[in-house]
Amino acid sequence: MKNQQGTSNCSLLTLSIVSAIQGLVTFGALFMSLPTLFDLNVFDPNSGATEELRQPDGPGDLAVLESIVAAFSFAGGVGAATITLGSRWQIKNSNMLKVATVAYVLCFVISMIFSFMRINTLGYAYTWNLPFGTNTSTCLDTNWETGCPTTRFENKYDNTSWIKDDDFQIESIEQCKFNAYDNSSKIAYDSTVAGISKPDWADKTYYDVNQRELLVTAAERINLKAKTVDGKLECDYGTPDTTTEKCIIGKDDLPNIAWCWYWGCHDVCNDRYKVNQTWLVLSLSSTFLYLVLAVISGFAVYMTEKEEMGYEYIFANNVAPESGAVFRSNRLDFT
Repeated sequence: MKNQQGTSNCSLLTLSIVSAIQGLVTFGALFMSLPTLFDLNVFDPNSGATEELRQPDGPGDLAVLESIVAAFSFAGGVGAATITLGSRWQIKNSNMLKVATVAYVLCFVISMIFSFMRINTLGYAYTWNLPFGTNTSTCLDTNWETGCPTTRFENKYDNTSWIKDDDFQIESIEQCKFNAYDNSSKIAYDSTVAGISKPDWADKTYYDVNQRELLVTAAERINLKAKTVDGKLECDYGTPDTTTEKCIIGKDDLPNIAWCWYWGCHDVCNDRYKVNQTWLVLSLSSTFLYLVLAVISGFAVYMTEKEEMGYEYIFANNVAPESGAVFRSNRLDFT
């Protein structure tokens, strides 16, 4: 009986310590990074007339949800262990621990989903060849319709696929000025297009869907041929020009790339790169720790139930309790 009681107490103490450290560190790091160092929704999240033009702060929203889960984990773990250890009776009840175990399993599943979302959008899932990995609408996407400007700049099309262009890697913030919509075979570091300064992709203004008029001059370099359908010129994007038989791209035809800024898709041109990498580490570590906490809590349930069964046997058979196993109905003995 003593061994069982000591083991259950040890598991409960471990549960409290691990949940306290995990909850406080995760909540503190997320809380400090989001409202203190970075603002949530630097662009108007509901400014677009359609769903495609809305620009919510995806990673920021995940960080808020993760901080709530971490706070819940901290309160639940410490509370369940404290209530079980500090109950009026020395005989423990495992019901609270069962609830905590289920809660930790849910936290693990939620955190795993958040981690997968971060891994995928940041491009690691595609790089690591994970089953759910894709480069579409991720930091590795080179398509002008769905990808990020900096990714397209640092890669080139090599007959069949896009590959890293060693000649054009951004190493300083001054090199963040370029025309991301020039689909010629070679993109240079020229500072102007037709006498007008190129977009500065280190400036979040150019990522705002409401500021797309700033990119019209750059978008004119998009070289899309119009299609002939039933004798008429048509364009998937833009307006057909009967003279050149090409598609003229206006500001309303440009894609919504606000997410590229929020997710910090470049380590030089985007000041949110490091915070997104930090959030990814926190998501992965939280997922692992929630699994550990679920296992510890489940083990504590098992040991506590064994302890309960031992006490039930003592009461049922009038067996003298072991030395140190004292039963009392009151906290204070006035006799």
